[in-house]
Amino acid sequence: MKSYKISFPLFWVLFLMLNTTLFAQKNIENAAPEGGIMVYFDSGKFALDAKAKSAIDAVLNSTKDGEKISLKIYGHTDNYGADEANTNLSRKRCYSVWDYVMAKRMYDVKEGEISMNGEYIPTTSNDNEQNRAKNRRVYVVIKKL
Repeated sequence: MKSYKISFPLFWVLFLMLNTTLFAQKNIENAAPEGGIMVYFDSGKFALDAKAKSAIDAVLNSTKDGEKISLKIYGHTDNYGADEANTNLSRKRCYSVWDYVMAKRMYDVKEGEISMNGEYIPTTSNDNEQNRAKNRRVYVVIKKL
């Protein structure tokens, strides 16, 4: 039996291509994969604004205190700035969403996933400010278990 070995860089190229397809933005405002929502951020910022909190609250309104949930958060940035700084910014964005959700109610998170992708999985090119704004996002998926 012949075995095939995929090199590490090729794996990451394929992974990023797959995720770009899976996480591609739909033509519906705030729509996200897996039935979640998208939260957008200003350049270099990680604090949730009123619109972001309202979108998260709309999803949380169907949950109750103590309920078991699955919480997935995928953070992204535009390509402005250094790679390490962008990864750190996407981490801060993820945790601002996580902290907000946890502060709203007492949840029993049975499945949690946080993915800090930095600038590596854009939904569109970063060639102008309008496109960069679309890439400064966090996907939030909250499901009752």
